[in-house]
Amino acid sequence: MLLNSSPPDVDVTELETLFSNAPPKKAAPKAADKKAASSKPEKIQLIDLRRANNTEIMLTKVKMPLPEIVEAALAMDETLLDVDQVENILKFCPTKEEMDQLKNFKGDIEKLGKCEHFFLELMKVPRMETKLNIFLFKIQFNSQLADFKKSLNLVHSACDEVVRKSVKLKEVMKRILYLGNTLNQGTARGNTFIKIEIIYFYL
Repeated sequence: MLLNSSPPDVDVTELETLFSNAPPKKAAPKAADKKAASSKPEKIQLIDLRRANNTEIMLTKVKMPLPEIVEAALAMDETLLDVDQVENILKFCPTKEEMDQLKNFKGDIEKLGKCEHFFLELMKVPRMETKLNIFLFKIQFNSQLADFKKSLNLVHSACDEVVRKSVKLKEVMKRILYLGNTLNQGTARGNTFIKIEIIYFYL
């Protein structure tokens, strides 16, 4: 007896759903979610975007609240700010044009970006850039003094090696002295002879 060649009457809808490779459809965002996203306050950017980004990167390295950065700089507290941090703050002090931009801003200050808030904190202190330079000098003073002493010792050693121990230099000075004394004979300076021993003494 031959089987009927027609396919059996089976509902395969559930099988297609279970074994389908098609990705599941994402739920459409709710109206409330769209409203919440659109209501997020946007930051107002006054400073050049690239400079603002670099300033914010620098501030992440300092890892201090903005008011505390200014307080530490004014107190010249080396335990809170090191050389690199002070140098970085100096690099990102606001220019006159940037300060004018911030002074002329009439909107809500709270809406400004982190870079603008940092500049505003620095602008609260008169001559802040000068004070930061003084702070930097204070931090670097001991190391710079040590470097200066090292350089001075090198110069002293070189002079001692070249001047005091050079036989050729002493011979040159001897000849110059002899010529000078010879030329002065018979003049008002004829009696002002200098002995070679005096030259050797200073060498």
